[in-house]
Amino acid sequence: MAPGSPPPRDADGDLLRRLPALRTAATIALGALLVLLPTDSRFAESDIEGPRLLLYVIHATLTVAILVASFLPFGRRHTDALTVAFVVAISANVLLYFFVSPGQPGLIASALACLLIGTSVLGAWSSRRTFLISALVLSGYLLVGEMSVPTQLTRPELIYGINALLLGVAVAVVCAEVLGAVRERLEERQQELTALSTRLMSLQEEERRRLARELHDEVGQSLTALNSYLWLADRALPADAGAAREHGREARRLASKTLATIRELSQLLRPSVLDDLGLGPSLETLVEAFERRHGIPVALDVSTLPERLGEQTETAIYRILQEALTNVERHARASQVWVRAGVAGSRVVVEIADDGVGLPPDGTRRRGLGLIGMHERARALGGSIHLQRGERTTVRLELPLPPGAGAAAGAQRAEA
Repeated sequence: MAPGSPPPRDADGDLLRRLPALRTAATIALGALLVLLPTDSRFAESDIEGPRLLLYVIHATLTVAILVASFLPFGRRHTDALTVAFVVAISANVLLYFFVSPGQPGLIASALACLLIGTSVLGAWSSRRTFLISALVLSGYLLVGEMSVPTQLTRPELIYGINALLLGVAVAVVCAEVLGAVRERLEERQQELTALSTRLMSLQEEERRRLARELHDEVGQSLTALNSYLWLADRALPADAGAAREHGREARRLASKTLATIRELSQLLRPSVLDDLGLGPSLETLVEAFERRHGIPVALDVSTLPERLGEQTETAIYRILQEALTNVERHARASQVWVRAGVAGSRVVVEIADDGVGLPPDGTRRRGLGLIGMHERARALGGSIHLQRGERTTVRLELPLPPGAGAAAGAQRAEA
């Protein structure tokens, strides 16, 4: 993917963001049942109490089933279809109630209108889908109403109910259209910001590569030459120049120490092993440097990682692991870290776990710039980052497997 191009749309993530909306709609529907049941039991006709209570039981069963399904893997994979099924099923049950007890057409119309408006907004429906489902519900309302005229319902009452439902349908369709346009503009804006972020990160990596090269080549070579000249000057000193010789040796030690620091900074800016040997060796070098610097042991497993994954993917994984290890050192107070990087299906999966103090509950602390940068790097490549709490705090990175890397990973596993 080109540095300036927008990332692929994360359809799974978009559906997962609708899960809370579906649960909210189902909870409201269940709450409406608890509000209407006592009133209906007090004022409705006693001769239809049995069928009416049966419909209430069906309504409760449907809403509870939707709530339970939204927490299951099936519901998380098919959130959109589950929302449509919820609206159709509840609408059909309400129309059955209207058929059994047609005495309150205005109340039935209002309930259906609220259902259509609420779910179209919460479910992020398109205006076309909202219109089609609303037309289906309106047709059912007209059919049941005509069957009840004139034996149990007068035509003016039915007309008032139809008008109320038509008004609700119009509001639902307009809301869906307006919110759809707003969401489209927000999506375009998000893609522009993500493309800008991706471009900035690409420029940052280029600048880091340039600085690392200049530090290694220019400053490093100058310090090496300085050390050589100091050595030559030391040899040229007379035997009785003890103080000058000692100063020269101290200058050489300082130059060697500065050269080592420059080389370490160069590796931090842009490790040459990442460009020359690939991701696996660069992660091993990063982990070894982390252990040496902070004294925290790291168990690294890169046995299923392909030799090459493409420059952007390798850079993103390296930087994300680098930031994750930095967070472990600063905040986790961990005594052990586990890192696993490999291929699972069509995804590159990296997990960083530690036995530290863990993360605070959601919302108790704002995300730092480092964590935001990790998410941006993953999103720029169409991936995602998930934080898992438990006995071990785990950062799980998933990225799409670049084209051609899958075959290389398969061949590598076959050789092993």
